Amino acid sequence: MLNMPQYRLMQASTQSLLRRWRITMKMNSMMNLVLFRDAMEHVCRINRILESPRGNALLVGVGGSGKQSLARLAAFISNLEVFQIALRKGYGLADLKLDLAGLYLKAGVKNVPTMFLMTDSQVPDNKFLVLINDLLSTGEIPDLFAEDELADIITGVRNEVKAAGIMDSTENCWSFFIDRIRTTLKVVLCFSLWAPHSECEAGCSPLLSTALASIGSTSGPRRL
Repeated sequence: MLNMPQYRLMQASTQSLLRRWRITMKMNSMMNLVLFRDAMEHVCRINRILESPRGNALLVGVGGSGKQSLARLAAFISNLEVFQIALRKGYGLADLKLDLAGLYLKAGVKNVPTMFLMTDSQVPDNKFLVLINDLLSTGEIPDLFAEDELADIITGVRNEVKAAGIMDSTENCWSFFIDRIRTTLKVVLCFSLWAPHSECEAGCSPLLSTALASIGSTSGPRRL
């Protein structure tokens, strides 16, 4: 429990960061957020997860409770770019793979720290979460890249592999690429308490409950 001086320091810091975030993102007055005490504490928790090695998070709460906004603010504090899929009619597994391939190149080759934000409304098919499970478990998603794309990736990281003092080989270059993705690409899932995915996935995909730090679940610290 924070004492009053600690609380006032947290309040001043988060309000200052919120103002900087709004200016940076050019938000209008309709995007004003009110950071009450629980919200500030949740931002700190999410930020701590994102700053942790291979830190990924599962945020669970009622719809409209601010999960996405708090995650985006925490990403700004951690200097992470935010990516969210643009769900459209007909968006399927192949489209998700294309988006993930782009994220992999951004994080793994260009070394851009990124947060992949996904909500339950963006999971029309449980197969989507199988890909997320692969990402969280080993970082390797089957058939994500064509052979020529794989060759370009190896070429793209080869100089950095050599500079790191690692023996230049295809296997080492690929391991370097995957390891960087698992370090640089953060996954944050925002699920509703009543979404079908939030109840089934702990059993269907154990990695989603073990590889994600949970905030707001019934067993977690507080609900979001």
